[in-house]
Amino acid sequence: MLSCIDSRVPVELILDETIGDVFVARVAGNFKNTDILGSIEYSCKVAGSKLVFVLGHEGYGAIKAACNHVKLGNIATLLENIQTAVKLSETQVKGKHNSSN
Repeated sequence: MLSCIDSRVPVELILDETIGDVFVARVAGNFKNTDILGSIEYSCKVAGSKLVFVLGHEGYGAIKAACNHVKLGNIATLLENIQTAVKLSETQVKGKHNSSN
């Protein structure tokens, strides 16, 4: 399961599973990079997981921060992973670009 770190979306509770029953890669903004892909590959190729599921929700704080071009310490590096999508949307959608629209 690829999921956000947001505690409003507790994967184990949503799936009616207990801790240890599900491999979950959690990252703010719910994006993939080589670390996340490596974790998913491990769960499938080594541990035997049969399904990869991506769980999303509304109101991502990291997505809002990327849209607002937030520059804060380590989160700036994390947000660079989301900036490609933000820049693409800015070329495709007219108007002001921030987290309010």
